[in-house]
Amino acid sequence: MRKSLIALVLAVLALSGCSAHGETVAQPSDSTRSAEASPTPTPTVHTMSLDEAAKYYLAGVCAANKATAANSAAFAAQDLAAVKQTAASARDAYQAEAKAFTDTTVVWPSAVSSADIKLITDADFAIISNYDAISTAQSFEAASATSNGYVDNGAAAAAQRIRLALNLSADTSAGC
Repeated sequence: MRKSLIALVLAVLALSGCSAHGETVAQPSDSTRSAEASPTPTPTVHTMSLDEAAKYYLAGVCAANKATAANSAAFAAQDLAAVKQTAASARDAYQAEAKAFTDTTVVWPSAVSSADIKLITDADFAIISNYDAISTAQSFEAASATSNGYVDNGAAAAAQRIRLALNLSADTSAGC
């Protein structure tokens, strides 16, 4: 019975963080725990040259513009299935553009206004929602009504200012 009692006391002491002699059992320190966890790498930030920024800009914009053109053609053909499919493609293209243009590891050259980039990405987010609604429309009329609801927030003018700053043509299909 006495051995059972001693074993029980030792077990309670071990579980409570104390040794049999009343000393606190060492717990891993915060620095030990920190050393065990792998640190999160710091992303490398890159400021683009004008040439790099022009290519980066066109990579995002051209895909979105082509998707928009395909959706417009589907609307002109009054083909609901094509309208929905091309709207889903346009939604994804604008999302990719917004993701690229808001990437914090890529810094635009000083010639490109951050306010203009924000106008473009704000418009992208609105367009993404618009194309998403079109992609699930139940009728051609519903898709058309959604499409006609888009209002430019100034992104069209911002796009031309960015094109000028990057020495790109004002023709939105040029370079694509």
